[in-house]
Amino acid sequence: MFEELGTFMFEFNVVCRTSDFSSDDENLNLFPSTLKDTSLLWFMGLHGNNITTWAEMQEALKNKYKD
Repeated sequence: MFEELGTFMFEFNVVCRTSDFSSDDENLNLFPSTLKDTSLLWFMGLHGNNITTWAEMQEALKNKYKD
C-alpha cells in the first residue's frame, strides 16, 4: 500500500508542477479532487482546521497508509 502512496504522490506532484501550483493553499485545494473511494472518505472525515499546510497533509496521508 505504501508503494502505491509513493506513486500517487509522484503523480500528484507532476500535476501540481504542470499547473504551476507551488503554495500550500493551491496544493491543499487540488488534493481532494485527486482522491476517490476510501481515500476520499478518509479525507472527508478529517477535521477542518487540523491540517493547514501541505507538509501536514502529506504526513497525515503517510500515517494513514504506512501499514
